[in-house]
Amino acid sequence: MGWKRLAQMAGLSVTDKMPTALASLANTDGKQPQPRVLTPNLKVTPDAFGVMAWANCLPKVGLAEFQKAAPYLADAWRMTRVSVVPGDKPGQVMLRGVRVDPLITPTTHVPTGRPPQE
Repeated sequence: MGWKRLAQMAGLSVTDKMPTALASLANTDGKQPQPRVLTPNLKVTPDAFGVMAWANCLPKVGLAEFQKAAPYLADAWRMTRVSVVPGDKPGQVMLRGVRVDPLITPTTHVPTGRPPQE
């Protein structure tokens, strides 16, 4: 499933009913132009544990809406969990998708009480 469709299904899109200038000039038959559905832009980069994605916010689609949609995004992306935090820039959020959570993965390390060797 593509991002635009997933964003619409998760409630992360906005319908813009105001026609663009070009759409209103091109309209010669008198009908109302179709409203546009806007979805946030998404830039995704993979890493060792999953993916990191940055999304631009839209009016009425901000940090709180992305946090509410995080469990649905985790299911759609087949991740263990997705966390959402404010991005580096205003109007941006950072999504962190984790395939395998390193905090819940069992380990075989037995502590010795000695300081680590460097």
